[in-house]
Amino acid sequence: MKYGLMSFSMHNIPDPVWAYDQIINDFRLFSTEQEWKDHLDVSGAISYLKKHLQKSLKDDFYPAYEAYKSRGVGFFALPRIVFPYITFLGTLLGGRESSKYAIDYMNKYLSKVNSTFGDKELCDFIYRVYRHGLSHTNMPKVSAENGKVFGWRIVFDDSQHLNVDTTPGISGKSALLSISPKKLADEVVCSIDEYIRDLQTETALFDKFKNGFLCMATASRLKIPRCLRQ
Repeated sequence: MKYGLMSFSMHNIPDPVWAYDQIINDFRLFSTEQEWKDHLDVSGAISYLKKHLQKSLKDDFYPAYEAYKSRGVGFFALPRIVFPYITFLGTLLGGRESSKYAIDYMNKYLSKVNSTFGDKELCDFIYRVYRHGLSHTNMPKVSAENGKVFGWRIVFDDSQHLNVDTTPGISGKSALLSISPKKLADEVVCSIDEYIRDLQTETALFDKFKNGFLCMATASRLKIPRCLRQ
């Protein structure tokens, strides 16, 4: 069973960290952020990325994809599984949480797997349409510019992944951008290996990794309900 952590510490007590321990290959409680930073080295970061984050994406996505193929359930769930991983990889890349860093990650590392992501404007559009739409509302966003409307299409034919249809035949739509959830998941899995290659040699990238990881791992200062405090 996996556990998380919430903090109800006083302001003069350092926030504890629920973080990856590279020795036991699992999460445990660290007293301070600095204790965890001193514990982790580059090999530990790589171990986390391979044995936890990359594995978690595979374990989350591919069984759900098989369920969709066999039973037709999970249409929106499939891309909704993938984009939070892109968000967090961007946080690790940039050292803090921001859509900008997720888009930077797509442009820098997904492009090593699929050159179409070398277009940063396209990365920005994909992230804001699909990630923000699926996370904050029930479906991807529709966009407009100069009276023209641009939409989305989720496909299950990998050959149509990232295709742009400028004659969609849908009333009011000028163009549609297609996403194959399976192909996107494959690309994110492979992009993690590309990120690891850079992490092995770039000290500044490792520093950003640790700061970004702490955005997830440091206990949040929330109002703790009474039932948890008793």
